[in-house]
Amino acid sequence: MIWEGNVNGVRASSKNNGNSFRSLLEAQNADGQTALHLACRRGSAELVEAILSYPELNVDVLDKDEDPSLVFALAAGSLECVRALLSRYANVRSRLRDGFGPSVAHVCAYHGHPDCMRELLLAGADPNAIDDEGESVLHRAVTKKKKKKYTECALVILEHGGCKSMGILNSKNLTPLHLCVTTWNVATVKRWIEVASSEEISETIDVLSKIFLMLSCGKSASVECYGPSDTCASVIQDHTSLGFK
Repeated sequence: MIWEGNVNGVRASSKNNGNSFRSLLEAQNADGQTALHLACRRGSAELVEAILSYPELNVDVLDKDEDPSLVFALAAGSLECVRALLSRYANVRSRLRDGFGPSVAHVCAYHGHPDCMRELLLAGADPNAIDDEGESVLHRAVTKKKKKKYTECALVILEHGGCKSMGILNSKNLTPLHLCVTTWNVATVKRWIEVASSEEISETIDVLSKIFLMLSCGKSASVECYGPSDTCASVIQDHTSLGFK
């Protein structure tokens, strides 16, 4: 019924077969997925809302991969499903892999859904969460090259408290600012300059790396190694009095 997208069937069951409906919703398949997982995987807001009509439903049940239904809604990019889950207080600070992996905000950034990201952050998700690989939510958003939806996702993160992540080093000793420089992500750098505090900008620029060491010596980073970085460097220098020390 759920997999077939039978919304009317779900609604009828909820009204006529209370105990059977509860059993249906709480049952898990071989992958540990509930009806809510499957409905979110389909990205069907109607199905999700019909399932959530059962008031005692636990929306944070995990499947065998330790994924809650919210992860499936984010992967599907369904803003309506995400909103429905958040209306039932789905855990926006949950971490995958037994609590040590990426957060649900990381998942959203990976798939590049700016509207869903905004809903998560407004609901209390941590914009500066770090995963088990040392990657911030912002790292995930700016890693994708020249794709508008990922840039928009990065802007949402910055506008909702994620500015300090611009200076966080990952396991490769790269910050999101370094990644913006290597991919010529001028829009993200500009927005960061506009919304970050002077302290956050100063601390980020002071993070040592080969890119900024080269820039501090008055040299532009090699296009061959790092990509066209001059524009991003100019944006930072034009909008701050800090420069590169």
